[in-house]
Amino acid sequence: MERAHTLCQDGVSTGGVLAHLERLEAQANKSHKESEELQRAQPEESALETKIHQLRHIRDKLRAEVKQRQARVSRRVMLADFLGYKE
Repeated sequence: MERAHTLCQDGVSTGGVLAHLERLEAQANKSHKESEELQRAQPEESALETKIHQLRHIRDKLRAEVKQRQARVSRRVMLADFLGYKE
């Protein structure tokens, strides 16, 4: 009886059915581990996204406040120039 061997792309024998099953099993285990790692990382990623959103909101508020203060100072300078005040 002839044994069935499969060949890789480089022409090296990769074994029979049992070897193929072992490779499939290893691939399934690797895939399962990767899936578990992704599930563990999701809560941390979600928390970081929330923190990013909060920080962006704070940044936008601070930018608006700076803009308002700059406009106020600019108006005061223009008024002082108009009225002829010198520092």
